[in-house]
Amino acid sequence: KSLPSHCRPGCSTSLSIAGDYFTTSMSKASSCITPTRCAARPLTRASIPAQVRCRRQTQERKPWRAADPVNAMLSLAYSLLAKDCTIGALAVGFDPYIGFYHQPRFGRPALALDIMEEFRPLIAESAVLTAINNRMITEKDFVRAGRAVNLTAAGRKQFFVAYEQRMSHLITHPIFDYKVTYRRSIELQFRILARYLTGEIEQYVPFMTR
Repeated sequence: KSLPSHCRPGCSTSLSIAGDYFTTSMSKASSCITPTRCAARPLTRASIPAQVRCRRQTQERKPWRAADPVNAMLSLAYSLLAKDCTIGALAVGFDPYIGFYHQPRFGRPALALDIMEEFRPLIAESAVLTAINNRMITEKDFVRAGRAVNLTAAGRKQFFVAYEQRMSHLITHPIFDYKVTYRRSIELQFRILARYLTGEIEQYVPFMTR
């Protein structure tokens, strides 16, 4: 099967690590996320007039916009975390665009988003709470544009500080029992996944704090 158009020619190297086991795992993961959508699609399309479906297919997808300050910060935090998870995947040798539970889509780092789910409350949402509780971000750090709410340049700078503080926070790793930062913990999760896919360990252990 050909690789997605967004993959570089060399990305097949990361797939060869897992071999047939990776292919089997991908099939199992796909079966976990697609049956409902596949079953619902014929019913949904059948209930929509053809002329409406045609217009819908030609419409451009509208970008999501935060409607309040908290969601504006969460949106930025999730983007930063997705970036760091993508870096973690690449550091271990994975193609971040080939994941398990997130559907493949052009430009979406599916594998990075898979691992990111384990860290969203621990890093992204915690950084938002810290920025609010410590008054690193206040009302003056937001600007409205129509219905959307965005951080100002000064607000983004302050939030970057809060986010980096969280990423650099030291914790005791729940599996290896030594001190690591959250940034290092992300990379370690990809290494655990690699060991699972190559058969070195029997199961993948998600990141959970005590």
